[in-house]
Amino acid sequence: MKLVFSILLVLLSVVSHPSNVFIIARDVTLHQYVGTIYAIDDNEDQYLVFSIQSGNTNNSFEVDSISGDLYISNPEEVNIWGFKLYQLIIRVTDNGIPPLWAEATVSVYVRGGVNYQVWDSLSGTLISILTNNIDFPDNPDRSFIIPTLDATRNSGNNYGARMIGYLTAPITGYYTFWISSNKRGELWLGTDSTYSSLKKIAFVNGWTPYHSWNKYSSQKSLRIYLMQNHIYCIEALMKESTGTDNLSIGWSKPSSRSVVPQEIIPRDVLMPRY
Repeated sequence: MKLVFSILLVLLSVVSHPSNVFIIARDVTLHQYVGTIYAIDDNEDQYLVFSIQSGNTNNSFEVDSISGDLYISNPEEVNIWGFKLYQLIIRVTDNGIPPLWAEATVSVYVRGGVNYQVWDSLSGTLISILTNNIDFPDNPDRSFIIPTLDATRNSGNNYGARMIGYLTAPITGYYTFWISSNKRGELWLGTDSTYSSLKKIAFVNGWTPYHSWNKYSSQKSLRIYLMQNHIYCIEALMKESTGTDNLSIGWSKPSSRSVVPQEIIPRDVLMPRY
């Protein structure tokens, strides 16, 4: 008799994403639960065994062979990066004769910060001076990771800067965003994780003091609906000439009707671009 066998892998956990993605924050601990991988076998009398085939750098993760639960097995490896994408190849095998199997890719993002990029020797205050530069966006003079959407103040003159990364909403609902910058600044948010989906939602057409949120009405976005644990591309631009400089992004969450941000957007909802 011919055996008909199929496996459907579905990620079902409080931190799962529809596209086979788990999202975890930095500072994980040994045996910390990441999520569960479920499999369905058309043959109900079979039992299934889960295993990680590849992508498990330095044995960072382990999967329970029976339940499909995924755990942290090397927290030092995960935490040293603070930001990383792991792509695990998960195999599910049945106990038939011969045994049959199927595989799926499961992505695990470790959240923590965004890319901060700087282009030096650019005079003027217009954002277009930055975005029209031949080296923008792929060849900054300096690039590093910052933990939150709050850049270092008074770091130089005649430069342009960009924060770029991904944001995940902790709960579903309407969020409001603010930008504070010196000199001009723009805040862009995607409708999904792609760079091409970015739309300008707030801007500063002059300058503001550090963490000054209400100098211009344009600093505040409209209320924007975000879904829990979906991944959205986010970008902030700033053009400095001379004098003081700053760039900060804040938000208020769905339960708030605050006239200023509840907080600077924090590390645990951010991921750099890879």
